Amino acid sequence: MIARQMQPGLERLFKEFTSELEKPLPSRPKRTSSISSRHSAVSQEGLGSSLHTTLSNGSITQPLGLELRDEEDKMRRSLETAVTAAIDLFQMVDKQQLSLLGATTELTGPLVERMIERYITEQVHDSVLFSRICVVRRVDDLELESRIKQMLDVDISQVGIPIEGGQQGKQELAVRLARGAEVFKKMGVAGSPQEMLEILLDTEKSITMAESSVGAATKPGIIGVGNVISEKPSAVLTINADTLISMLLVVVIRSPVRHLQARLSYMRHFIFIDDVESGEMGYALNTFDAVLAYLARDSGGLRRASRRNRKLWQATKTGN
Repeated sequence: MIARQMQPGLERLFKEFTSELEKPLPSRPKRTSSISSRHSAVSQEGLGSSLHTTLSNGSITQPLGLELRDEEDKMRRSLETAVTAAIDLFQMVDKQQLSLLGATTELTGPLVERMIERYITEQVHDSVLFSRICVVRRVDDLELESRIKQMLDVDISQVGIPIEGGQQGKQELAVRLARGAEVFKKMGVAGSPQEMLEILLDTEKSITMAESSVGAATKPGIIGVGNVISEKPSAVLTINADTLISMLLVVVIRSPVRHLQARLSYMRHFIFIDDVESGEMGYALNTFDAVLAYLARDSGGLRRASRRNRKLWQATKTGN
């Protein structure tokens, strides 16, 4: 009943929103990538120290300087208007139906607003919204993706992660990072900024959960794609911000997810109901932001290490 009452208004809302966003983007002066134009003052030889020194200051909220651009600001205001209008439509439906909904479910006002916001965003995500954000961030994302491809052979011992327990400790860490990469890959097909943020949170949780043993963690069927599945309960590890950034860095490098800066902007600027600047969500976004900042500015040392690793591996395989 509620859906039928809202449908005409929602159809009109979507039509107006799509019409507004499908207008040609204003022409912009040709610019070079903001990544390549920045000068790094950090030595690229000390990989672990440069990563931590540059990124681990908790006061840094947007280390990429990912300001909201004019085109994004226009899209953000249009989406916020659409979400507000949809919430108003919900509040104008038959009061008896609303009373029945409140009496027979555990839905609260804020929860309903979140559901409406996510529904609106999902309806316009594929057709127009996210593709436009990708256009805005295209130059920087293409350069970032090129840099990441040059780091694929980096070893987890080369990014400043403290590894305890010798080879077994490294194996346990590798299992957690592989599990995190499987979760993070889902971001490539996420259909809203809310879903992307959920995946980012799940990724960070998965790399900080310790399996009962390496054997249990690596048995077939124990680790599912995107799901933390274990025969034994997992324990949360105490990991500081420096180490979490380094771990997420490896996950991002090993996960072929494109449009990373567009996704960061999408999560930061296109969620309205939830506070994404503080708490668990804010911490997750700041960590992701710090990783992208390092990849964009200070990753020359990792690219060199990756090339050396590849050269050594090829020589080993050929018996040279």
